[in-house]
Amino acid sequence: VAADLAPEMVATATSEYDGLEGAVTDAERLPFATDSFDVVTCRFAAHHFPDPEAFLSEVERILAPGGVLALEDLCVPADPDLAAHVNRIERLRDSSHVETYSRAQWRDWITGAGLTVETAHETSRRLEADAWLDRMDCRPTVGGRSERCWRTRRQRSRSPSSSNTNPTATAKESA
Repeated sequence: VAADLAPEMVATATSEYDGLEGAVTDAERLPFATDSFDVVTCRFAAHHFPDPEAFLSEVERILAPGGVLALEDLCVPADPDLAAHVNRIERLRDSSHVETYSRAQWRDWITGAGLTVETAHETSRRLEADAWLDRMDCRPTVGGRSERCWRTRRQRSRSPSSSNTNPTATAKESA
């Protein structure tokens, strides 16, 4: 089942895969039966959720015993100033961006929802402002503001700009 709040995302997914069902739904109130999925995946979407803890609670509810959640999303550095900077830039680029969280925060929420973190991987990649803005096709609307924010922060920190992803697999405890 392809589930997303955006009807166009559900339509794209269901049109590309024969037999795939779609559900336009809020990730924090999933319309699926308890213990109904062996696997739940969420890729680069959780930073759009207003309440990630509610999402994880719903995932725990719909996963069958022994089921697996594969979660991949952006993560911010543990440093609160750098985290605020990354989120500020993301909001300039994408008005639907709510918040990107640290790896530690995700781990706390995942275990708090009753899931067990089995594996966690982190990757980093250097992002240059010009290429990133062009790839995101947002230069005309936010280019000047986000570029100034990006460049000012880089000058202050003297550290490379990076975006971390956090694919995390978790399993629901068997009852």
